[in-house]
This record gives sequence, structure tokens and C-alpha cells, in this order.
Amino acid sequence: MEFTLLDALKEFEFQIGIVLPRRPVDFLLLNLTIDGCQFLANKNQVPLMRLAREILDRYSNFPRQCPFQRGKAYYIRAFRLDLSLIPALTMETSMQLQFAYQRNQLSMLQGHIVASVQRTNNAKKKNVI
Repeated sequence: MEFTLLDALKEFEFQIGIVLPRRPVDFLLLNLTIDGCQFLANKNQVPLMRLAREILDRYSNFPRQCPFQRGKAYYIRAFRLDLSLIPALTMETSMQLQFAYQRNQLSMLQGHIVASVQRTNNAKKKNVI
């Protein structure tokens, strides 16, 4: 994903939602809207949002503070979720991640990621030659 802004972005909101598909009704794990500049600066964040910031640091050139500059190409490239960054879980599940950058209630950028968390048997990997 890559984008360029026509104007400098000095304030915005970051919205994130995590949905776990279930029958008959999907389970909404997280639905959060926060100040985007505070998110970029990693101020007063819960561990899950801090994890998201660390991922941005690794795969993108998003700034650590506002503003986003006019005319500069911002990107997220070669994204792969490193499961060692995620707190220990014993669940296997599919998930949908939705995110958006908003300004004055208007969505400027939206994204949608569909993924699944699966445990693997390390014993099988050790026996493979």
C-alpha cells in the first residue's frame, strides 16, 4: 500500500476494528477510534495499539509524529505478521482487521485484512530433513 497526500495532514483519527467470524453472529473483538497523532507518537497506548505501532515502524515509513507531509509517498511494504510479537494465545481462529484514517468524520484511507491464526506442531518441523 502506498499513498501521497495533496495537503499536509496535521490531525486525524485512526479507527481499527477486529472481527472474529462466528456463527450465527460475528464476534467484535475490538472497535476503537483514537487520536491519530497520539497513535503515531505512541503516547498512552494499550499494549495492542503499541504492537500496531511497532509493526508500522518495521514495515512502513509512517512518521512518529504529526503532520504527514504533503507530496511525500507513505507506504506499508512486505508486511508479514510476526507471531512472536503477539502475546501468547491458545486459540486458532480466522480474523478480519479493518482500519481507517479519518479527518472531520470523512474517511481518507481504508484497509481490510483477512487472516487466520493457526498453531503448528513444532515436533513435525524438527523431524523434517
